[in-house]
Amino acid sequence: MEPAAADTPNSEAAALMARIRQGDQDAYTILVRRHGQRLYGLARHMCGGTGEAEEVVQDVCLRLWQRPEAWNPERGSFVAWLDRVTVNACLDQLRRRKWHGGAVSDEWADPAPVIVASLLQQEEQQA
Repeated sequence: MEPAAADTPNSEAAALMARIRQGDQDAYTILVRRHGQRLYGLARHMCGGTGEAEEVVQDVCLRLWQRPEAWNPERGSFVAWLDRVTVNACLDQLRRRKWHGGAVSDEWADPAPVIVASLLQQEEQQA
């Protein structure tokens, strides 16, 4: 026996998302409580650190509140969509870490500081 369409997880998510579109904070709270731990686990697995994972989940939840129309129930499940948004946010976080955290390859390093240090050392030796 198949569940009625109104009993499917997508239909419940669609109803909550419709309420969020109208500014219903209770509906938002329900979705965040229901999915937050899973999103955090996914983000922590991808990003490693708890701080970064928390930042990712906050970003995803903010997107959920600001753009509830981004999910289209006709295109797939709410859970799959929310997981994809989280994965994309994690990838963005990892890109930021790469560019701001010094994880760029040494072959891209600017040789100017080494050259300047070498010239200064030569001048000191000559003096």
